[in-house]
Amino acid sequence: MFTGYFSITSSASSPASSPGSTSPGSGTNSARAVTLASVTSPYFKKITMHRPVVRNGVAETERVKNFTIQPGQTRVYESGGFHLMLMQATVKVKIGKALPIKIKFQSGKEKTVVFKVRRH
Repeated sequence: MFTGYFSITSSASSPASSPGSTSPGSGTNSARAVTLASVTSPYFKKITMHRPVVRNGVAETERVKNFTIQPGQTRVYESGGFHLMLMQATVKVKIGKALPIKIKFQSGKEKTVVFKVRRH
């Protein structure tokens, strides 16, 4: 199992060029929230989205079906926070390998982001 970290911003700006960072892309109306609906990759049979929660004073993560990012907000997916769980790899995953992950938005727009495997 692997964990995916990146940041995403709800704005009308062009996608960031650095790996692991993205925006919904040109033409997205920054006056509206965007909802990340699903994440897929040919390199993993299953990818789920998780968010941090605290229950009875204990920090845990909870699976969610989607994430909404408010206008102008940047959501950072990081260790201990919002993140992706990448399960059942279909290839041997090695440090340094570049893997495409397709982010699908509720609006129907899609964005492929290349993640580089690194040691956490």
